[in-house]
Amino acid sequence: MTRTRDPRITNNIRWVKLAIDATGVGRAFSDFLAEKQIEHAAVTITAGAATNRKGRYHNVAKNVLLGDLANGLETKKVIVAHDLPLRDRFMQELETFEVKTTAAGNTVLEVRATEHHADLAVAAAIALYHSNVGAGFTGEGRLAGYWG
Repeated sequence: MTRTRDPRITNNIRWVKLAIDATGVGRAFSDFLAEKQIEHAAVTITAGAATNRKGRYHNVAKNVLLGDLANGLETKKVIVAHDLPLRDRFMQELETFEVKTTAAGNTVLEVRATEHHADLAVAAAIALYHSNVGAGFTGEGRLAGYWG
């Protein structure tokens, strides 16, 4: 079976970039994607305030990721579509973040809800981060490579 690409889509999207959460077991998924020659950014969420990059690996502080997302929402650089699937859950996740100060004087963002881990908000923050550092497209597209 030969798959053809829809020119209405491929002509409008010059390149699609994939960024994944490579924290914990995400590293094994990153290795799988690399083995299948699927280009991607492997973002590992760290503590502190530092960000560094080596090849496909990005170490990014949680405070940087979520702070940039909060700033994007406040400045309207990031707009959440009204018809977005899971929009209500995403907005609820955003409302669960708290800014706290540790005993060492560091400012940290934490999730105060117990029913979820803010996966949608973290995914959005990773996509926003990668669109900023990777000069890529943030949205939906089809990956080239393994799934052809």
